[in-house]
Amino acid sequence: MPPANASSGLAVAYTTTTPATCSVAGATFTSVAIGTCIIAANQAGNASFSAAPQVTQGFAITQGTQTINVGGLPNQPLGSSSITVAAVATSGLAVAVTSLTPTVCATSGINGTTVTLLALGTCTLQGVQAGNANFAAATPVTASFSVVAPGQLGNLSLTSSRNPSVYRSILILTATVRGTNPSGTVSFSMRTDAGAVTICEAVPVDLASATCPISGYLNVTNPTFYTANYSGDANNPAGNVTIQQFVDTRAVTLSVTTTPIPQPSAGATVVLKATVTGTDLSNKVTFYENGIPLIGCEALPVRLLPDETNIGVANCTVPAITAGLHNYVANYLHPFDAGFEQIVVPLTAVAGPADYTDMWWAGVAENGWGVSITQHGRAQFIVLYVYDNSGQPIWYVLPDGTWNAANTAFTGALYQPTSSPFSAYDASKFKVGGVTGASVGSATVTYTGSGSATLTYTINGVSGSKSIMREIFAIDDGKPKLQVGDLWWAGIQQNGWGMNIAQQGRVLFPVWYTYDAAGRNLFYAVPGGVWLGSTFTGDMYTTTSSPWLGVPYNTTQFVITKVGTMTLDFADQSNAVMTYNVNGLIQKKVIVRQPYP
Repeated sequence: MPPANASSGLAVAYTTTTPATCSVAGATFTSVAIGTCIIAANQAGNASFSAAPQVTQGFAITQGTQTINVGGLPNQPLGSSSITVAAVATSGLAVAVTSLTPTVCATSGINGTTVTLLALGTCTLQGVQAGNANFAAATPVTASFSVVAPGQLGNLSLTSSRNPSVYRSILILTATVRGTNPSGTVSFSMRTDAGAVTICEAVPVDLASATCPISGYLNVTNPTFYTANYSGDANNPAGNVTIQQFVDTRAVTLSVTTTPIPQPSAGATVVLKATVTGTDLSNKVTFYENGIPLIGCEALPVRLLPDETNIGVANCTVPAITAGLHNYVANYLHPFDAGFEQIVVPLTAVAGPADYTDMWWAGVAENGWGVSITQHGRAQFIVLYVYDNSGQPIWYVLPDGTWNAANTAFTGALYQPTSSPFSAYDASKFKVGGVTGASVGSATVTYTGSGSATLTYTINGVSGSKSIMREIFAIDDGKPKLQVGDLWWAGIQQNGWGMNIAQQGRVLFPVWYTYDAAGRNLFYAVPGGVWLGSTFTGDMYTTTSSPWLGVPYNTTQFVITKVGTMTLDFADQSNAVMTYNVNGLIQKKVIVRQPYP
């Protein structure tokens, strides 16, 4: 009701004659119940004015109306978890939430706003507000959403190889499409403060799935959100799905490799190389043998890689290793508690040849072809990368062999593999000896010194001999480094192709042995590049040259053509993500050191 005024200007007092319906305090009226509220206005007067006649006024009090909203529902909640919904009424009164699908979801907590997801399917919730004396009951509302498996929405699911993951570890994201002969592509992205950033673009769906390797340097924040966007096809709808990837940010990881790679020859100098990753690398590494710290290898500081803050190395040199089994232990104490990381490295030193692992060539006079030799103990893995009769790149592999009695000459069968194109690799197409599976000949490398040798061969009935030497392409700058020189591959699931990484100091010289569009073998070379922390990037080239087999090699015909770039992102000294751009085709592979024999 409007305020009451006295002609005298004196204050008016309000009272109610219907206290069961309404109350009054000063000039504030409060409804108590439905009905008629009667308010009386009084002015008692004073020495100058007589009391005024009382004035009354009545008005009806009716119930207010209210509406309900049930919100806060995720668009892809995970089965076997709980969520909190936001159920509100415009009256401010509490809304009771119940589940209409009790086999899929159940409600509990204050007014049922905690919803436990019990099974996959559609969860339907109902919000009810019964009203009170002041507000009529609201019309009940329902809200529904799909409960899906972790990282699943409709016909699409997304998983990671490990969740939660180890700090800076490599992950594999796998998107799976359930439908009718799914095809199309999947693009993978991660959420950042600046928006979504694509990691793997337009990966073809093969056997209903597509994968994307996640580099170690991305896997450092907790949590990280990864999304798979499926293009759809004629039979299957497009869609996207997101997962939360959790990371143990306090974890410290330790890995150890050796140079030479096991098994070393007795009397050789062995270097134990520890890689440590973590958010705080202030503690030190100690190497032991049989529980006793190795001399000069106690409490070694972790030397951070250039441009890095969370990955470093510590090396221990063991001179003149004796024959037999040696169990070395690398120990790193956590800086934040009394725990530690520890790795046991078994080495068996045997009587045998010196280590000849390196890039070899015939010198500048025959520039353009070469030999990669990788040695694990007594086993050598040799690849000749040369040219066919039309000057096109080709390679022959000697995957196994035997030494002579003096351990100075290594002999084995040569093969010329065939397989599917690197752009759509299928290991089932790999033929170690080409179409026939037979050896194309044999080769012997006779070592005349630590850095010189003679290569003799017979290939497809043509024999020849070449003098070869270690190719010196870099000088060690003394900076901390990952020791990654070895033969690498993408595992047995992609058997048939590989990459030899020659390393001198911090400079890498990768040669990628793979296959062209016709399944014929070819090679790409990356003769150097630059490091950014634990990531190495270099320009990649293809080459043509003079025929090599059965004719004098003519280096004037050697032509180099840049085809793109290669990036190797090392999580440690034994695990990496290989990203290559070949004439605009960008793909990623997770690669590891190849164990042999």
